[in-house]
Amino acid sequence: MINRPRWMTAVLASLAILCTLELGTAAASPLYLYMAPGGNDANNGLSPSSAVQSLTGIQAIVKEHIDGGFSDNIFVEIASGLYLDQSVVWTQTIPGHWITFEAINPASPPLFDGSSSPTQSWFEAMNLGISQIQLRYLHIRNYVNAIALYGSHHNELYGMKFESIGGIGNGTSGYGALYLDNSSDNLITNSHFIAMLSNLIQLLS
Repeated sequence: MINRPRWMTAVLASLAILCTLELGTAAASPLYLYMAPGGNDANNGLSPSSAVQSLTGIQAIVKEHIDGGFSDNIFVEIASGLYLDQSVVWTQTIPGHWITFEAINPASPPLFDGSSSPTQSWFEAMNLGISQIQLRYLHIRNYVNAIALYGSHHNELYGMKFESIGGIGNGTSGYGALYLDNSSDNLITNSHFIAMLSNLIQLLS
């Protein structure tokens, strides 16, 4: 048995309590998820080697983490390549934190092409309140609507490329790159719009 002075024992006990409190209150780390054209939605998305293939697959993983109590920023890292006919109605938010969809290589943006099903929207968010969604360095082409935000606020688009979006020419109604309905406090910068086939931006509120 080691005999320590009482003052040393008290100091060690205080340090142990402090360490326990710091560990218990440590902030969560951001979550990184991965998408790739050759991915599989049965994967967990937690590394490039276990990437998923679709936005729907990413949403299922995000929901699982949020339902499990995760509360920090989420980054969806998207590999270069072609993603054909993807479409998602996004339903997940994390109060006070961002969900970011971004190219792994901004010099070679992922291409989401809806040419086989041009009547759909690529990304919709409905009635999410403060949704805090970021979209960065993605190329969206051949959709009736690219991004539609209904009742969803405080979002950011940066370095996006929109090409051949809208309803003219495919016999359907469409508004173009951005459809904003009761959506405010959105920041759109350094983005490019090519061959919009109807309205570029329509604000309904």
